[in-house]
Amino acid sequence: MRRLAALLLIAVSGWMLWQIAGRFGGLTEQSIIEMLERELGNPNFLLPALGAVLGFCGGVVALLGGVGGAAIALIGGVIAMGFAVYAGQPFWTGDWQVWNTEAAPAVAILVLAGLTAITGRG
Repeated sequence: MRRLAALLLIAVSGWMLWQIAGRFGGLTEQSIIEMLERELGNPNFLLPALGAVLGFCGGVVALLGGVGGAAIALIGGVIAMGFAVYAGQPFWTGDWQVWNTEAAPAVAILVLAGLTAITGRG
């Protein structure tokens, strides 16, 4: 169960990174390094991306059986969800596409990181 939760955590974090990169022009012909250099001072990019990267890394650590992977993912989820709440981003958009918001994957990162931590104790 822990490995399934870790795989889902990796998938959700990867989806959030894909969304963020697409919104800030990272899916065009420019390199990711150029996008990072351009958007490094922008908190609308930096905080959700940092949360997604920490969620992804925590999921990989938990999948490989390492200690502390769920804690790393929880920190990433708190960063991403905290920024989404602070910025006033909606969780429900009204068109049944909840996965296209930043708040929904952040909540999923938090829930899956908690599930990974709970199932990893046994």
